[in-house]
Amino acid sequence: MLGNIPYKKMYEFKPSFTPVFAMLFYSVINYVMINILVSILHFQYGKAKRASMSVEGDSASNREAQKRAREMSLEAILNVLCPFLAYRKK
Repeated sequence: MLGNIPYKKMYEFKPSFTPVFAMLFYSVINYVMINILVSILHFQYGKAKRASMSVEGDSASNREAQKRAREMSLEAILNVLCPFLAYRKK
């Protein structure tokens, strides 16, 4: 995911620029990957918030529905962060 650059060949060709390029390349790739993770988490949070907002009121059934929505959203976020948790035994 982070890319694979031919560092030795690049260093033989242009020794002064290769370390700069490698540092910039990996910095940009890491920045993009972190932004992708944050956007996935933001999407899941918005989905959970919409689900909990759709159930309003103070009755017991509404509280139960809100609890289920929170559990489902937490499970979705955990599955994004740790995909192997999706296959755990219930």
